[in-house]
Amino acid sequence: MASAAVDERIESYRRISIYGTKSRLYVVGHDEQLGICRILKFRRQDGPRLDVVEDPLVYSPQQCTLVLRRVHEQSGGLQLISKGHGIIGCFRFTDSYYLLVVARREFVGHICGHKVYRIAETCLISLSASQQRIDAAAADSAAEKRYRKLLLGVDLTKNFFFSYSYSLAQTLQHNHKQAAAGANQAAASPAPAAAAAGAAAASGGEPAADAQTSSNDSTA
Repeated sequence: MASAAVDERIESYRRISIYGTKSRLYVVGHDEQLGICRILKFRRQDGPRLDVVEDPLVYSPQQCTLVLRRVHEQSGGLQLISKGHGIIGCFRFTDSYYLLVVARREFVGHICGHKVYRIAETCLISLSASQQRIDAAAADSAAEKRYRKLLLGVDLTKNFFFSYSYSLAQTLQHNHKQAAAGANQAAASPAPAAAAAGAAAASGGEPAADAQTSSNDSTA
């Protein structure tokens, strides 16, 4: 079974895979450092409502594969739509929602030891139940097409930078204060890993083997 407990270390899902059926979209976040996966579930639907659920369970890569295989068998078909490195936003214009994804990133440098990337390519995915592909022949309203064209005309590859572990929206002083506060809190707290290991030994349990995944991203 999947574990409901999350590691005390910060989760960082630097790689995502997006799968789709006729009724749902599944965004799988991969944390390769911790060897875990999480799943977001979007319902495909038209109109102003956004229906998204975060699966509370934490999966190993093998468990996540089994979950997706079960979805494929029960839904009649699960397809890989896109791969990426993060979600920029989820929004709508006049009809249904879209998902804007970082499809490709490029490493540009470090700030205080934290890696900083720029967006190299984006991908726009429709959450509409009636329109699952975005193309020129789609039966959208004139306003919807115009707003979508305006969005796609914004070049996010020039001046949009991000980091998984450092807030670029905050000042250097603020981030230093937050890091110092977190370090003090961690020093004052007991070691949960040691306590968990002791409990497992007392109950005769064995720790689960760490799952490993391979990354094809050469930009990290």
